[in-house]
Order: sequence, then structure tokens, then C-alpha cells
Amino acid sequence: MNAFMLWARDNRPKFIERHPELHNADISRLLGSAWSNRVDESTRTYYNEMAKRVAEEHRRQFPDYKCVVVFVVLHRWYTVTSISHTHLHTC
Repeated sequence: MNAFMLWARDNRPKFIERHPELHNADISRLLGSAWSNRVDESTRTYYNEMAKRVAEEHRRQFPDYKCVVVFVVLHRWYTVTSISHTHLHTC
């Protein structure tokens, strides 16, 4: 998880409490905007350090883990034609 994801995980309940009428996607947009515009440098530094610790702990727990990103080629609007059009990319 990156710094934003950790901060958002900690702050999402507050945003949901303040805006119970909003859908999750809207809450995510508010979180992104708040992170970009209102979070101070000391908070960013704290969450960046936390993200480093989380990554180190993940590497210790799963030393053989390999990140694989799957790109799916879409044909026509919002339809996936077949898995044969899937491309793998390792991180």
C-alpha cells in the first residue's frame, strides 16, 4: 500500500460519517482531493514512512512474491472478448 492508501484507510470512516449520502466512488474522490490539497507535509511524511514499513514487512512475509499486472484488451465498449487477448507484465 502506498501512503495515500494508508491515509485513506484511516480517514474513510470520517468522510463516510460526514457524507453518508455519498456513494463509495464519491467518497474516494473526496479523499483524493483532501490528500492532494489539505494534508500537511508532516502527515504525508508519517504515512510515507508507514508505507515503507508495510512494504518491508510484506517482503519479509512473502520473500518469493512476484507482482504480475494483467492488461486486458477490450473490444467494443466495456466487453472483454477472450482471455487470449490478455497480456502479462511483471512489476
